Amino acid sequence: MAVFDLRLRAYQAKPGDTLYGWVGIVQGGKTRGLEAELRYVEETRSYDEANTIVTTGPFYVGPLNPGQAFEFTLQVPADAKPAQNGNHGRLYWQLDLKSDEPGFDSHARVGVEVLAP
Repeated sequence: MAVFDLRLRAYQAKPGDTLYGWVGIVQGGKTRGLEAELRYVEETRSYDEANTIVTTGPFYVGPLNPGQAFEFTLQVPADAKPAQNGNHGRLYWQLDLKSDEPGFDSHARVGVEVLAP
């Protein structure tokens, strides 16, 4: 299972902005595809699901070695809505870096605040 150091140039964005990301490999492994997804997540006590997903697609395949680093970009949808909290749940944006691996996939996740236009 790989371990990542995931960072964004900015953790706030407006609809239509580009997010610039960097990932460093802390603990290696082998990936069938390393990709980033910007997800608009709906979460309640008993449920969570991404309603909108924007992906980089796989940007690296092969062995992951400590010390390697990759950069990537993702476009915030032009119609992106800001986060919301309510009595029964919340909606929020999350950047999910995923390594497709045999068995359980490795992930690193950070929150992204999408500002009102």
